[in-house]
Amino acid sequence: MLRIFLIALVGTTLIACEGCSGANGTHNHSDPQPPANTKEKVKDYVPAIALALDSSVLAFDTWTNKAVEKQKFGECIAATTLSSAAKVSKEILVTEFNDADEHIIPSPKLDFAACTPLKPEAFDPKSADTVAALSTAEGALNIAISGVSIYLPKIKDCKSRVLVQALVKYLQGALGPVLEEVKAPDGKLEIPAVTFSFEECAEVSGIPLKDEDEGVGFVVHRLDPQDEPMDSPKKVSQVPLG
Repeated sequence: MLRIFLIALVGTTLIACEGCSGANGTHNHSDPQPPANTKEKVKDYVPAIALALDSSVLAFDTWTNKAVEKQKFGECIAATTLSSAAKVSKEILVTEFNDADEHIIPSPKLDFAACTPLKPEAFDPKSADTVAALSTAEGALNIAISGVSIYLPKIKDCKSRVLVQALVKYLQGALGPVLEEVKAPDGKLEIPAVTFSFEECAEVSGIPLKDEDEGVGFVVHRLDPQDEPMDSPKKVSQVPLG
């Protein structure tokens, strides 16, 4: 299953990257650079990243179906959770945010209805099925993250770059809870939410944030909120997931 996931994800990532790479499929560092006052457009990379996330969702959903078919409880839990995390990431990627607020990438709503009947009466965290689920979950999630983070070196716009950084951190945060739930299932799995804002990019550009600023409201993730004290309370909004 992991091999199928890798082939599918790498294939769609390479296809998506054709529009942002040289003719031979590699990034051409000798390409003419835009004038200093020209802002690199986020839309050059969003479709490729969105495609990578869609590919991840498809692969995780396929894995879920296979797990149900083969009665693999741990794999069903892992695949269902990772699919939900990838779906939330895709929704955040294409959402327009108010520049002046802080926002949250929320923990996904998880539905294990298809997995619960698969749980064996005598659950063994060291069984071959559990070990296989742990290994596949870690490998598959790392591949999914690579399909997103591969674009980071190419993104020069501050807001779009740090948004992708926030999405990568969100996906990375899914691994620990998934592994713990597979090893000791209690139905309380929750992926940590990630808070992000535009503030850091405003400081870099020297331009105050305004609600009417043009462009898509991609934002900056605070890797360590303790680094910068907040002078005043900020409104935090949560993106509704439909």
